[in-house]
Amino acid sequence: MKYLLYCVILLGLFQSNISKEKVERNKTKIEVNNALSDTLVEPTYQEVLKEYDSTCSKVVRIDTNLRLEGTVYKIRFKHYCLFDTLIIPSKYNWGQPSKDFYAHNFVSKLIVVKGNDTIVDTIIRKDMFNPLLYGSLVKYGVLFDPNFMGYNNLEKVIQFQYSISVPLTDVGKSVFLDIGLNGKIKTTEE
Repeated sequence: MKYLLYCVILLGLFQSNISKEKVERNKTKIEVNNALSDTLVEPTYQEVLKEYDSTCSKVVRIDTNLRLEGTVYKIRFKHYCLFDTLIIPSKYNWGQPSKDFYAHNFVSKLIVVKGNDTIVDTIIRKDMFNPLLYGSLVKYGVLFDPNFMGYNNLEKVIQFQYSISVPLTDVGKSVFLDIGLNGKIKTTEE
């Protein structure tokens, strides 16, 4: 019995040392990760501006079919820049805070065909989401980053996600465009 008790105590001490080693190794890893994150470089204003400008020339297209409840739904989607003029006040222009910034609005053309019947044929604009937005996003927000989410089985809708953001800033909000299987369109938020 004493021998068994002695073995249990030794095993416990051995396990304790192993745990301390693991903790020490994990601490080292965390310190290394912190050191790496301190070296990350924020993009310059010129890099952000260049990225925004390239976004204006890109067209996002989605052409897909979904089989839902025994019916084929054809989804045709095109998101593009209008190349109009939207003046963003200088207070949002972190790279040149004394100058207004000229941006552009984006829209999406959406067609949904259920079987052989077109149930949606519309242009999606930012103002469709205005009831979900606050002041600066209503005035200066742009419809960015469309993402086709597919079919939301819980809500029974075909879903797109957008970011409505003030260009070149971190001011923004994620919103959803829900299309019911009958073609009814609804805007929602997270």
